[in-house]
Amino acid sequence: KYILAEEILLELKKLFSKQKILYLNLSDLYFKNKDLEKGILTLKEGIQIFPKFIPLKFNLAIFILSLREPILEKKVGNSNDGFLKGSPK
Repeated sequence: KYILAEEILLELKKLFSKQKILYLNLSDLYFKNKDLEKGILTLKEGIQIFPKFIPLKFNLAIFILSLREPILEKKVGNSNDGFLKGSPK
């Protein structure tokens, strides 16, 4: 399911490149699947297009911290609503 979800989101990103939510959804997908490098690249790309959109910067900070602190990834990644939609459990 991960590969299919990634393919769909990447295709949507090509078609609707000005939609902030696609960068957030992709980063959430990558975070849940521990693909931090892809997530960081996606977030940096989104930040270049939407430099004032704070949720992208927040996600990037979470990704960077997760590279340094694997425990944070477990705490934040276990949220059922995605790590931006709810507070970490």
